Amino acid sequence: MKKLTLFVLLFSLFVGSTTLVAQNKIELNAAAAEQTEELRKQLKFSDAQRDQVYEVCKEYQAAYRTLSVDLQANKEWKAKIDTRFENKLASILTDEQFNHYKKMQQTIE
Repeated sequence: MKKLTLFVLLFSLFVGSTTLVAQNKIELNAAAAEQTEELRKQLKFSDAQRDQVYEVCKEYQAAYRTLSVDLQANKEWKAKIDTRFENKLASILTDEQFNHYKKMQQTIE
């Protein structure tokens, strides 16, 4: 009886954690899609670029979610994430598109 109870408990924990992982992945994909769409509206990139930008946005969203609530404590880590994101965007976008992106970022900051 104890083995059955333990098995049921472990199984429910596994199912619960799998559900959380799936939910987090859905949220991450939705955030990346929204970020990509906002960039597409402003930068007017091609469908091929969109797919590449989406992948970069997914990476960015995943890395950004590792930051704690206290962004000040993670200032250096956030700067690294942002720099990596910009470097990858620069390799995907045209010079004109990337310059427009940089101008957009300056108005935000």
